Amino acid sequence: AGGPSELAQKLYGGPPPEEMCYVLVCRTVLGWPAVTRNGKQTDQRGSVWATSKRELANVPGIPFVSPHTSQVVELGQAVLRFREFILTHGNLVLPEYLVA
Repeated sequence: AGGPSELAQKLYGGPPPEEMCYVLVCRTVLGWPAVTRNGKQTDQRGSVWATSKRELANVPGIPFVSPHTSQVVELGQAVLRFREFILTHGNLVLPEYLVA
């Protein structure tokens, strides 16, 4: 194997410590989230997902057709520790910082 990666060289001036973790801090656009507790049904009793688990269902009660842009899973049935924020399209996420 070669020397330290370009990222390790910039961060540490050489190889990284053995026990190192990284976190990306991202800026996101949540827009109209589908809020749920079980990941399947919104709090308004509609389906979270459209036909597949790749696209979110349309926002109910608005005068035009537009899908939810994110999903917020609240603590409850599916999530027991922290709320989850799910985005199904990468163009809604902008990586801002790398924390090591």
